[in-house]
Amino acid sequence: MLVITGATGNIGSKITWNLLNQGQKVRVVGRNARRLQQFVDKGAEAMVGDLADTQFLTRAFTGATAVFCILPPDITTPNVREHQKKMGESIATAIKNAGVNQVVNLSSVGAHLTENAGIVEGLHDQEQRLNAITGLNVVHLRAAYFMENILSAADMVKTQNIIGSPLNGALRFPTVATKDIADIATDYLINPTFRGHTVRHLLGPRDINYNEIVKVLGDVIGNRDLKYVQFPYEQARGAMVESGISESVASALTEMMKTMNEGPFLSEAHRTPETTTPTSIEEFARSVADYFKR
Repeated sequence: MLVITGATGNIGSKITWNLLNQGQKVRVVGRNARRLQQFVDKGAEAMVGDLADTQFLTRAFTGATAVFCILPPDITTPNVREHQKKMGESIATAIKNAGVNQVVNLSSVGAHLTENAGIVEGLHDQEQRLNAITGLNVVHLRAAYFMENILSAADMVKTQNIIGSPLNGALRFPTVATKDIADIATDYLINPTFRGHTVRHLLGPRDINYNEIVKVLGDVIGNRDLKYVQFPYEQARGAMVESGISESVASALTEMMKTMNEGPFLSEAHRTPETTTPTSIEEFARSVADYFKR
């Protein structure tokens, strides 16, 4: 039995479909029975509950040959670090109590940092919690900036003809498609031969900057006038809060992007054949072009 937390999320859902399409026994864990039903209809077992409920989660993990773990985001939480701690401790305790031996943990580039990493500091802490469980074999997938993050700029593209963020437009950084993350996680779950505590970065096919991303997207949607704008940190943070993101989460995201601009965030994300994933920004842009068309 393979257990997937965050099964209705962007990555968890892709992993779940991969597993079901390959005839695997899957247990999906989430809070919304209606959203999990699509997987149940295809043969998955669903367990509905809160990841902060350690007793529930222990039952959900019991009997698993491998578990995919994710710290569930909550953009409205008034204290993001406390939320991450609560969820992370519950997940780690349930893994230990259920006797799980193999875990695939979704982490992030920058998770080697202990400070100034914003929202990624919670992922660093979760790696350490899982590493502290005696006998647990865990692979931490330190994924790069999701290509899907670009989708949040769709309204900006349509109304202002720009894409903007606090990131320096000339800063080159790795970007990865969630499909590629899901494919690699699927392989680890089906063949859980990893031992000890392993880190694998997932960095997409090449480093790129936002000026290049905007040009690629503009070419795909037929808008050669699309521009990138770097927003001041406080302006970006304020815009996030106005959109419904909590002050705590907005501050953590802004701090993460500041550290990306300044260098240490990506210092351990070395590109090798193992860390390079196939989906290009051009391929991704073509697949989402309709989101950006007026």
